[in-house]
Amino acid sequence: MASTDSDAPYLLPPRDEELEALVGAEIVPDSPGVIRSGSVVDATVTAVADDGTLSLALPEGAAGQCGAADARPLPGELAPETGAAVRALVELELQPGRWLVSLDKARRLDRMDELDRLVREHAEIDATLTTVVRGGFSADANGIRCFVPGREAGISKEQGFAMLGQSFRFRVRSHDDRNGGLVLSRREEADRERAAAFEAAAAGLAEGQRLEGTIARLLPFGAVVELDAGVEGLLHVSELSLKHVDSPAAEVSVGQRVVVTVTGLDPQRRRINLSRRDILAAERAERLSELQVGSVHEGEVVSLSDFGAFIRISEDVEGLCHISELSWTERVDHPSLLLAVGQRVQARIIKVDADSGRISLSVRQAQDNPWTGLLDEHAIGSRITGTITRIEDYGLFIRIRDGIEGLCHVSDLTWEGRPERPSDVGDWSVGQSVDVVLLSVDMSRQRVSLGIRQLTRDPWDDAADQLVEGAIFRARVTRFDDKAAWLEIAPGLEGRLYIAEISTERVDSVRSALRLEQEVEVMTLRADRERRRIDLSIRAVEQKRLDEQPRSWDDEGPMSDLGAALRASGVVPSDEDSVNGDPTS
Repeated sequence: MASTDSDAPYLLPPRDEELEALVGAEIVPDSPGVIRSGSVVDATVTAVADDGTLSLALPEGAAGQCGAADARPLPGELAPETGAAVRALVELELQPGRWLVSLDKARRLDRMDELDRLVREHAEIDATLTTVVRGGFSADANGIRCFVPGREAGISKEQGFAMLGQSFRFRVRSHDDRNGGLVLSRREEADRERAAAFEAAAAGLAEGQRLEGTIARLLPFGAVVELDAGVEGLLHVSELSLKHVDSPAAEVSVGQRVVVTVTGLDPQRRRINLSRRDILAAERAERLSELQVGSVHEGEVVSLSDFGAFIRISEDVEGLCHISELSWTERVDHPSLLLAVGQRVQARIIKVDADSGRISLSVRQAQDNPWTGLLDEHAIGSRITGTITRIEDYGLFIRIRDGIEGLCHVSDLTWEGRPERPSDVGDWSVGQSVDVVLLSVDMSRQRVSLGIRQLTRDPWDDAADQLVEGAIFRARVTRFDDKAAWLEIAPGLEGRLYIAEISTERVDSVRSALRLEQEVEVMTLRADRERRRIDLSIRAVEQKRLDEQPRSWDDEGPMSDLGAALRASGVVPSDEDSVNGDPTS
């Protein structure tokens, strides 16, 4: 089996005598003043060239040279002059005893040591805000570039640009790895300032107090108001307006001046709750008190609903026109059939409730009412010429005046029969001109009842003698139904003959007992003119005749012809003679 590398024995590297000599040896620090590449040493400027290059005297009699770029002073500092003591970073030995050095890099190394100390101690330093950057601010702390996160600045976004150039006291949090500076914070200081400001301002506030302020910023759930009292308060979206508001931006804007009422104080959470509702309600009540019931205003339709239209008649004043107040003549199923959002209309105020802020309007009452002169022009019972506008199974709708329609019910189309729909009476068409009689007018419900059969004489009047209960006359069978036969009493007038009234004997079928066009003798049982109901009977006629026939003295049944003749001749005594003891009995 061939051997693998893992099977080979491990061989130690060769001995390093120099390394072994150092192991365990005492570590002796470099002596002060020893020049070594990468060390920072104290130096003295010996000469300044025209291009800004510096010549320096280094420890141990060495000389140094610093380029102009590495010798530039910090902003606000003077350039090094001959004889000035400086700190220099030794970078490269140019020739024996002569080194390339950098004042700027030495300064940076010294600054890093100082920055480390500030971070370790979380020291407080003064810094000036210079620029608004993404996520916060840039600041300058005596030449040190710093970053202040927005949430640590204690400054709102709206105040950010106004705060540039101002100096604040910050606490050092950490290194800024991106820019080689520091990350600063003044959240604690800002919290202390806000707490002190809140306590000072809240000491003079009370619930119900009215204040003025400016909208500082908008939130999804409300608006932050910077009060003139020097503290901020929250104006919740539900307190922005008397009406429902989905977004604060729909009611207020940043920078807008507002008058608010204090509704709550929370010292522990440093929160002040504000409201505009009471102030807006008072302003609305004042505006509504100036409105007069009955006055007409031009307004704009702002929204439509199933029950009516909301109309703005002046700034911040809206009223509801109920669907029933839209038109005198139209039966509106939805306001959109007559109005559109943005449309200008005339509306009359019919009710004002200052407490609830509700205004009731009427569009139709701002117009002439076509119903007003209807009865003055047409009396009940008068004849009118109209036009058919609609045909339904229950009757005809007929326009008798501009904007006014009446219903001629199917029962008022003809005196004859009982039609179930207009087509049973005749061929009607929309647009057809017809004469009608005005039967009734309901002004409150705006309904008109019309009649066509009333144009002719009521056949009930022609058959007055037959329609007396107990009257006997002859009538013609015109039609059948399952339980009765209908008989014509006079032209256009029918009576009903129930199956039970056909005969004194049992009748199983109306059609088996009678035939169409047959004339029969009937008696009037009931005649109800208001309900147009006439009940007839053949059985009552037969029963009456049976009751009127003579009867024998010893039998309840009618007498035979011979018995009746004998009684008439006196041979057979009458019942009265028998009772009186007539000897012939």
